[in-house]
Amino acid sequence: MKKLVLIFFILLSSFAHGATLSGGVSQNVDNGFMGSWLVSGELVGEPIKGFQVRTNQFWNLGKINNVMVLENRLTGARGVIKIDKAFTGEKSYLKFTNICKNGDPKTHQIVLKETPEIYLSGNKFEGIDTFEIKKYKNGTLYKEEVVKYKIIGKKIY
Repeated sequence: MKKLVLIFFILLSSFAHGATLSGGVSQNVDNGFMGSWLVSGELVGEPIKGFQVRTNQFWNLGKINNVMVLENRLTGARGVIKIDKAFTGEKSYLKFTNICKNGDPKTHQIVLKETPEIYLSGNKFEGIDTFEIKKYKNGTLYKEEVVKYKIIGKKIY
């Protein structure tokens, strides 16, 4: 639990300080993805120490000009996201990445990469949210973990 709290604190503190995670153009993203979402997740695979089996979050996806923004209004967290892949159609698809670095790479650093892949169908989406956590000490990678959640989002407005 401490590990999960630490990871979310790192991610949210980076957002809260206005750090840009990555830039991305959003012209191919279905406008149906824009809005506020209640996102529920369930851990895929074996439980990993420090990660909850089930999660609930609020996502707000929006565009400012051609840039996609992800924010959590409850925490004040906000960041620009990198669009990796998007297409529109009967089931629109969106894959994006958030990368958050905390600490000094020369002494001790944690890098958290979150990559949701979601399919939109009306006012809900489904997909997988992958977290890659890399821990560095004195510039050398000493621990790497991957956590996946099956996620379902329901549009609030």
